[in-house]
Amino acid sequence: QRQPPPTDERSLAERLRAWQNVTHPELVSTEVEFRDREVIVIRPILDPLPAVPHDAEKSCQVLQMMARALVEFHNQGLAHGELSPASIRIDGGRRLLLPPALQPPLPAIARLGLEVDPRYAAPEVLDGRSATPSADMFSIGLIFYRLLTGVAPTSTVEPADSFAARGALPAPPLVEGSPAIKALYAKLTAVRPEQRPQDAAELLLDLEGILTKDKLPA
Repeated sequence: QRQPPPTDERSLAERLRAWQNVTHPELVSTEVEFRDREVIVIRPILDPLPAVPHDAEKSCQVLQMMARALVEFHNQGLAHGELSPASIRIDGGRRLLLPPALQPPLPAIARLGLEVDPRYAAPEVLDGRSATPSADMFSIGLIFYRLLTGVAPTSTVEPADSFAARGALPAPPLVEGSPAIKALYAKLTAVRPEQRPQDAAELLLDLEGILTKDKLPA
């Protein structure tokens, strides 16, 4: 039986400092003040990603945005670790990525020892290991599923039920889509981390091949 992992020992301040060292135009701009043990975060209130199906091209473009925003962090060995559809925000038609550690997890998620929605966490993160760039790739794969289908990768609402469901089925099958789209989804959601894209730079190469060579229909 899958057990909830221990809570990450890194403090909120430490994680925020790591992400404040690098800026990117596709990251939500934030201001962070560290006052003794208090962390004050100022960020704009932006619209969430609509929970509707997106066509293949637009879905790949969202993944491109996420990968571009993550490249420099992954090059430093840093993982986002909290990727989910809630990480994607809309600003006047532009899609932006929300950095991690800007808001505490819901109490029901925190009780599981998680900082990320269990519907979108990589299997190794659910097993208690620290997030890596490869774990981010798995989360992006499940976000890809949500983009293409308009529904979450599990039908459960309660985080504890999602945690159990993900243990039985790490990633749902993608029924519809071109062979290229299905192959990318399968690669992103491979259970073994070494079989996934290892970081955002590798994902960008995969996406470029799909968008330019396969000429996806809208």
